[in-house]
Amino acid sequence: MSEPSKLPELPRAAVLKELGALLREEWAALTVATVMLVLGAGLGLVYPQGIKLIVDNAIAGTDPGAVTRAAWLLILLAVVQGVAVAFRSVLFSLAGERGVRRIRERVYASLVSQEVAFFDASRTGDLISRLGSDAASLQGLLSAQFSMTLRHLITAVGGIALLFWTSPRLTFVMLAVIPPVAFGAVYYGRKVRALARKYQDSLAEASQVAEESLSAIRTVRQFNAEPAERRRYDAAISASYDAARTRAYQAATFMGGASMGVYAAIAAVLGYGGVLVSRGDLTAGALTAFLVYTLLIAMS
Repeated sequence: MSEPSKLPELPRAAVLKELGALLREEWAALTVATVMLVLGAGLGLVYPQGIKLIVDNAIAGTDPGAVTRAAWLLILLAVVQGVAVAFRSVLFSLAGERGVRRIRERVYASLVSQEVAFFDASRTGDLISRLGSDAASLQGLLSAQFSMTLRHLITAVGGIALLFWTSPRLTFVMLAVIPPVAFGAVYYGRKVRALARKYQDSLAEASQVAEESLSAIRTVRQFNAEPAERRRYDAAISASYDAARTRAYQAATFMGGASMGVYAAIAAVLGYGGVLVSRGDLTAGALTAFLVYTLLIAMS
């Protein structure tokens, strides 16, 4: 039997154009969701300023009412931010689900209209995988990943601006540690994406082998080909495991490096910030807010 041909891959520009068309169909929901996202991210950047007020007034001890007012302000911010996050989440999720529903409908309509020769040259399991898991991956791109990217971008840019406003000298110390973590995230993100694609393809291959064997079980039994079919399936599953193992190693390397970078940033900021506080160049509340901003930026 000849080896089935793989599905052709579209140029990236064509894919982005199609995704852009899908997003335009959800412009109303995505616009409101983006507003909620900006509101939630912006309130998150205000939160450390409330912490600064609480710490500074608590240490000064001159106005206990200021501590209470700052605490109530933080509670109000938390409530408004929670509502914004809920609306953002549901709007992005539903927009993504509707977009993926249309993708599946169009892909299936295209598939059933193909010539029979197309199915002779294509793997059935691969086609089903496109309708199932690949479409689900697009749902994550259209909703969660887009939302997370924009939210983290706002947090990172706004956080750095507020860090410079709080203490330029301390910000330079922080920036000496965070960029390597960010560049490492980009590098490993690309590697993990490639490995995830390889893993997805290997799973589709294993599913195809199983489908071929089970759908022709009478022929397999007639020629006593069960051991050969088991070896074929075991080889396909082993390939998927190898891809998953490599991806796990890469993810572990990134998470370990990111954790090390975050804790190193905290140590550097806390050490130098303590020196500035002892000199009177920075208040304890400002240092606390700075540490919170540093954590927000590191996570972003």
